[in-house]
Amino acid sequence: MQIGVTIPTFQRAPALTQTLAHLATCTPGPHEVLIHIDAGDTDSAAAIAASPFADTASVIHASTRQGPGGGRNRLMAAANTPWVLSLDDDSYPLDKHFFTEAAAAIDAAPDAAVIATRITHQGELAPPQWHMQARPPTSSTVVHSSTYRLSAKPKATCRSHWLTAPRKSTWPCNCWMAGATSCGTT
Repeated sequence: MQIGVTIPTFQRAPALTQTLAHLATCTPGPHEVLIHIDAGDTDSAAAIAASPFADTASVIHASTRQGPGGGRNRLMAAANTPWVLSLDDDSYPLDKHFFTEAAAAIDAAPDAAVIATRITHQGELAPPQWHMQARPPTSSTVVHSSTYRLSAKPKATCRSHWLTAPRKSTWPCNCWMAGATSCGTT
């Protein structure tokens, strides 16, 4: 399973450096890394050039401010993989086998359009266990797993659904509901 990584960034070279270093320890690593540098950023290009992905990352430089949401949209459109892990410039998988676990989760739920994980920060109490459940299309959370901080359990989005209809309520299927089996478009 090919899984790409997208990272929008703006003026946060130290965080981006740490994220790229952690991604480089993953075995296997992401199929591709795409980074959106927002307009006015003066330090991220140097961080990428000094990273393990200096020769392989695809970098999009914005000429106008897009913000992280606009950056994610541009990155998702540029991705070449069927599944995409969308990271912030200060978030990363803690487990080096993250992409193996993500591929297994995708294979286990072939009709899913979103695979997600709970993210907690060091020192926080974990919320109660969530189980896969259907939510209305206005919900931003579709599937939760029982892990913390992007550990070994995956969070990825089916690129074809994102590109054709970014609003889950307009997807050509009911796969926004956890456990739905009617997709077949991935």
